Amino acid sequence: MQSFWRNPQNIIALGVTLISVCALVVSITQTRVMIRQSELMDRQARASVRPILEIEQSRAYDVTSRVITAFSFTVENNGVGPATIDEVFVTFAGQTIRSWGELYEALEPPDTVLDYADQYDLNHTVLQAGQEKGWLDLSSNPSFASLLNARTDELTFTVLYRSLYDDRYLYTWQGGATSNRAFDPRKDAVVGEEFAN
Repeated sequence: MQSFWRNPQNIIALGVTLISVCALVVSITQTRVMIRQSELMDRQARASVRPILEIEQSRAYDVTSRVITAFSFTVENNGVGPATIDEVFVTFAGQTIRSWGELYEALEPPDTVLDYADQYDLNHTVLQAGQEKGWLDLSSNPSFASLLNARTDELTFTVLYRSLYDDRYLYTWQGGATSNRAFDPRKDAVVGEEFAN
């Protein structure tokens, strides 16, 4: 062992090996930091274009007669990126609804209530950040509006939408209570037929 330390080439080789190991440790650490930084930048990029859909129900009453003068459902994108709406599902009293006409029939209105309404397409549309879109407006039909208003707690809207990065989200409006969460089509399932305006 004494002869090993006396030979300067062995000491140089040992020093070079030690420096190489240190360089390898620094390189591995730097790679791990860069991977974490890349993941963080990806999350920040995704968050910078995340859409957040909300369905707003608005209604107004005549102060003296308490008759509904305005009633509508509006879809708003309150996020910071565009939302592509893939599918919309509607249920009423546990029954799948495929159109506003089916909702009218499910309400079982008396013959005096007409079925006309201002309705707009929502399926397969894109809402820009900050944009809102009318979906159903019953302001011109107060009889139908009153009938639906009395039973909104039995109404459920489910909207599947995605961001620019193809991150998917599930928004649910149920009688005024809402939830908005990430959606994984491999794990989560939505049962029902798609709503066609």
